[in-house]
Amino acid sequence: DNERIIRQLPFIDDARIIVVPVSDSEADIVVLTKDVYSLGGSYSYKGLKAGEVSVFEKNIFGIGHEFGLEIPYNSKKPDSPGFGAYYIADNIAKSFINLKVEYRKGLGQETYGFSLIRKLLSSSTKYSGGITVQQVYTTVIVDSILRQPLKYNLQDYWLNRSFLINEESVTRIIIGARYIN
Repeated sequence: DNERIIRQLPFIDDARIIVVPVSDSEADIVVLTKDVYSLGGSYSYKGLKAGEVSVFEKNIFGIGHEFGLEIPYNSKKPDSPGFGAYYIADNIAKSFINLKVEYRKGLGQETYGFSLIRKLLSSSTKYSGGITVQQVYTTVIVDSILRQPLKYNLQDYWLNRSFLINEESVTRIIIGARYIN
C-alpha cells in the first residue's frame, strides 16, 4: 500500500520500498523514487476561437504542493481571455487530507472556493469524505437584451464508511452520504 500511495503523488512516476536486514532485530528501510519533471503546461483546443492555455508546477520547492495558472479564451464570451489560478496541498499535517484553493475570472463568470478531500487510500481506511465550497458570480440573459447578475454559493459535503468484509480478497462494502446545496 505504501508504494502505491507514493506512486499516486503527481510528481512521482515510480516507487519501491526495500527492507535491508541489518541484524536479527533491526532493518534499514530504503525508499527509491523516480520523479517526473514537475513543471509543465497544457493546451485545450475547443475550436479556432476558444480554448485554454495552462502552466503548472507540481512540486513547489520540493514539498509536493502544486500551483497552476490558466488562461481560458472564447471570442463569443465577455471578459476574454480569462484568468485562473489554483493551489493544491496534499497530505496536510500527515492526515491524508488534500486542500485545493482556486480562483477563476473571465468568460462572463467569476468563481472562487476551496475543497478538502480525504480519499479511501487502502483497504484498511475506514472513512473518506470531502467538503467543497464555491462562490460564483455570473450573468443570465432574461430577454435577448436584458442581462441580470446572478450570485450563488455551491456547497458539496460527502462522507463514506468502508467495511472490510474479506481481508484476503480485499472485499469491502462502502456506504456513503452526500449533501449538495
